[in-house]
Parts: sequence; structure tokens; C-alpha cells
Amino acid sequence: MADDKTYLLKKDFENDKVTKKVSFDKVDHLFCLTLYNEESDFLSSTLLSILKNSNELRENDSFEKVMVCIICDGYEKISNSSFEYLKKINVLNGDKAYVYRDEELKDDDFASIYRQKSGPFTLYEDGRGSTISSSMDIMLCIKNKNAGKLDSHWWFFNKICPLILPEYCYQIDAGTVLAKGTLQNMSSAFMHYPQTVAFSNNVLIESENPFDFLESFQVFDFILQKAILWPSESFFGYLSVIPGQFCAIRYDGFDKSKIEGESTPKERYLRGLECSSPFEKTMYMAEDRMMGFELLVQNQSDNRLEYNPQSTCYTDKCDSIDEFLSQRRRWCNSAFMCRIWMMFNMLRYWENSTSSIFKKAHTMSSLISMVLNTLFDFFQPFIVFLVLSVVFDSIDGVVDKNIISSSFSKVLLCFIVFSWMLPLIFSFSSYKSNRYFFRFVLIMASAATSLSILFIVSGVFLSDRLFEIQNVIIFYPIIFVVIVLLSSLLISYENYRLALRSFIPHFLIAIPFNLMTFGYSFINMNDSSWGTKGLSNNVENKINAKKFLYFRNKFVFIWLFLNLSLILFSVFSDGYIGLISFVGYLSLIIMFTGFLGNLRIYCLNSFKMKSKGKIKKLNY
Repeated sequence: MADDKTYLLKKDFENDKVTKKVSFDKVDHLFCLTLYNEESDFLSSTLLSILKNSNELRENDSFEKVMVCIICDGYEKISNSSFEYLKKINVLNGDKAYVYRDEELKDDDFASIYRQKSGPFTLYEDGRGSTISSSMDIMLCIKNKNAGKLDSHWWFFNKICPLILPEYCYQIDAGTVLAKGTLQNMSSAFMHYPQTVAFSNNVLIESENPFDFLESFQVFDFILQKAILWPSESFFGYLSVIPGQFCAIRYDGFDKSKIEGESTPKERYLRGLECSSPFEKTMYMAEDRMMGFELLVQNQSDNRLEYNPQSTCYTDKCDSIDEFLSQRRRWCNSAFMCRIWMMFNMLRYWENSTSSIFKKAHTMSSLISMVLNTLFDFFQPFIVFLVLSVVFDSIDGVVDKNIISSSFSKVLLCFIVFSWMLPLIFSFSSYKSNRYFFRFVLIMASAATSLSILFIVSGVFLSDRLFEIQNVIIFYPIIFVVIVLLSSLLISYENYRLALRSFIPHFLIAIPFNLMTFGYSFINMNDSSWGTKGLSNNVENKINAKKFLYFRNKFVFIWLFLNLSLILFSVFSDGYIGLISFVGYLSLIIMFTGFLGNLRIYCLNSFKMKSKGKIKKLNY
């Protein structure tokens, strides 16, 4: 099938090397659906959800036009099932033209454009056909070369959007499914918030098996972002991420400069294609964060980025620990470098924005959120040490009451330390693909966390220190769960349901898994490949291996040195109790600001949005 695809496209190209003029009617909502090697069920589920949302607009007497542009990252990378699916829905049989990257008309740097005109579509899902009548157009753009997701965005924003001039652009990954009412809600959001140039949305992972700890960890991690971290950033004045799984952009604010001759946010965002330094290469793996920042700091503008939790979608999860670690390596490293870069470039917002002094001060206060999140990520080993210190102290209290012997307590301490370190060791093991070994690691980590909770609670009650201020950490898990559940309930019942199903498995492995993800990520910082969907080859690193390794070694040395220095300081100064309280209070600040941010968004939506109906997942 791969040979058939190559022959088909190359044959068409050889028979018609002259570019054709492509003309399109102006549309209101233009989707950029990025496709790499995903199977047809991922593609069909995304298309079906967009089509049904498009029909909802028409049913509500809206005359807004919708178009989907599917951008394939290299014709040789399209899966056989997706290629057959595109033929079945007649996209490959529509009007065709060629678009070149530049005026030189290079034979190896072009994209094939196919367009299926509006009308009834026969969409195939799970082998079954369902006919949906829609006014939506589908366009297919197949890049001749595989060059990555950011390069797909280059084709979309530089070649497709100027032909269509959409009001709003949406980035969506193949496999992401829009919930009912999402597109209608986004249309209303843009209308009610004219200063908002981009929206982050309520991206979730469906919980299929609450006893699958890897799945539950991912589900609750997404819930935690939407319930605490994003609302906390919004509360401080700046939302730092416009998620690549699904986000919405006001095209006019992205592709136009307020000052003649100055680069646009789009041009600055796409500079990531030309970067070569390890720092920039790592930073631009979080292309969604860079997009949001460039929109915020646009000269002579009052741009805002907002979180719209009422627009919900579902994305796919990582099914294996290998894929999970590769994904988190990219996410953790790129987010960390982005925050560092943003902290040093935030002054651009103060200088460029036309907002009031109050708005500027509010947005600049987001530096507090950036610093706190960066410190929590960087000092994960030290935070684990502080928690272990509480466990050690609590076990001593149990030993003093002669409930367990001193020798047995040392065995338990060794077991807890080893079990919490085991996931990090496991992540570098050649056995990490072995599901039985992975289950063993999960059991050990969960058992160690359960024992730690038991000893902490017992130690506090037995030593009559329940109400001492340094024991705020005892109540931290309870406060944490209550705030996350309440914040999730403010967003939607669906968020609350997923949080309730996944928080216990997540809680049992959260400490060792966070240590594993950040430790694995930082130690593999020399790897700037995408990591998931088979994208593990890193040509850039092979060419500049020494440069990337030097950058990684320097970063890891600083990371280990500062964490070990804090640990040694705490041990020899006996000041860990104060540090525990300090870290606990910082965590509570993030949690309470997250709750307040959600409450603010809920009140704004109640008065301005007046969304119709409840958000619920359709069985697409």
C-alpha cells in the first residue's frame, strides 16, 4: 500500500508540474487537523465530532461556515488505513492543486492539495458507514516531506490560511474528539471576549479502567491541570499554554502586526523551525506555549489569553510506559525551558501592551506562578526528601511508643525509600517494556505510599502533635483532594466524575511517578525528538550530538548540585521542619488560587456566556 500511495502522488505530480490557482470561499471556522501515522479510527472520530459540531451551528440558525484542513506530515508516513479512509470519503478524488514552499518550485518541497466540496459525506467508523449531511468543506494537504508538526503549522498558516482568510483557526490532533456544543461555545466565547485572541479548552482523557494505574495517572494529571494549574495561571493574569491537542485562535490577531514593518506573532512563532541551539530546540518542542506568549506580547495590542473550561474535548492517552516517558520527557523539558525564557522576556509585555497599568500589573504577577511551578519541577528530588523526612520522623514516634521495634522500623524505611526510587531506576532499565515488571514497580510504589500515610497519621496522633503548625502536611492530602474535586465540579460534572474515578490510583503513585518523570526527562534532555507516534529518531541530535550532550550534562550537574545542597543543608541544620511548612504553604497558595481562578471563570461564564445545556461526551 505504501508503494501505491507513493506511485499515485508522484505520478500526478509528474503529469502536472504547473501550479494551479486555488480559490476558496471565506470561512468562519477553519480547523487544522494534523495527521502523522495515526490509524483511520483516530482520524474518523475527530472528523465525525467536528461534523456534528458543525451541524449544531446550523441547527441554531448560525450561518457560520466551517472547513477542515487535514495536513499529513509526509505522504509516506500516512497509515494504510487512513489513506484508504480518505479515499472512501472521496477527499482524494476532489479538486487538486500543488502548493510550493517558495517561488523556486523545488520538486522535493511541495504539498498536494485536495478538496472535497460540501455535500453529504459518508464517514466510516469501526467499519460502519454513516451518512451525515453537512455544509462543511474538507481539504487535504499532503506534504511531500516529513518535517514535523511545527512545519505542518507553517504550511497551514502561510499557505492555507491566506487563501481562506478565516475568522478563527483551530488546531486539533487526529484522535481528539470534540464534545457536544464545543464549537458553538467557542463561537460565543470569541463574540463575548473581543480582546481574547486565543482560548485554551477543557482537554480530558476518558477513564476506561480505573484500575489501570498508568491510565489513571494520566487522567488525573489532566484533571489537575484544568482544575488547579491553568485556573491558577489565569488568576495571576496569564495562561501560559494553548494546548496543541485542541485550541482556538483569532486569526486576525495572529497574522497581523499593529506596527508596519514589524514581525507578526505568526512569524515569531514559526522561528522555531530555524533554531539550532539546544535551549531553543528544547523550548520550541512546546510550540503551543510559544504561540501563546507571542500573542500576549504583540506590540501595540491588548491581547488576552483565556481558559474556556466549557468547551470540552477528549484526547488519546499513552498506552505503554515507553510512550508515556517519551511524551513526558518532551512535555517536562520544553515547559521548563519555556518558563525560564518567558520569565526573562516578560518585560516585553510591559513595554508593548496598550493595556491599563492595572492590567499590566495583574499580568506581570503571573511571574509568581511561573516561578513557583518552575521551582516545584526543578526541586522534585528535594520535595521527595522532605516527604521522606516526615515519614522518618513519624516512624520514630511509633517506635517511641514501642509499637514496632527499631530494627523493624529501619527495614520499613529502606523499603519505602527503595520503592519510591524504583520507578526512576525502572525508567532506565531495559525491562521497562515488560508489563509484569512494570506491575511489580506499581505495586511496590503503591505499598510504600500506603505505609507512609499510615505512619504519618499514626505518628502525629500518637505524639499529640496534631495541631502544631509544622504538621500542615498531614492535612495537605485532604485539602488537596477537596479543592481538586470542588474545582472540577465548578467546571463540569464530567471533570468531577473523572477526578473521582482516578484520584486514588494517582495519589498512590504520584510521588514516585513525578520523581520518575522529571528525573527521566532532565537526564534525557539531550533528546529533542518528538518521542510519541514512532517519532524517536533524532537527526538533529546525531548531527550536533556533542553540543546537546554538553548542554544536558551542564543542566543535570546544576540540577543535582542544587538539590543535594538543599538536602545536605536540611540534614545538618535540622531545618527541614520549617522547609516542609514553607513548601506546604506554597502548594496551598497554588491550590487556592486555582480554585479562585475557577470560581472567577465560572462567574464570568454564568453572566456572559449563558451556554446552552450541559457539556457531555457524545458516543462518536
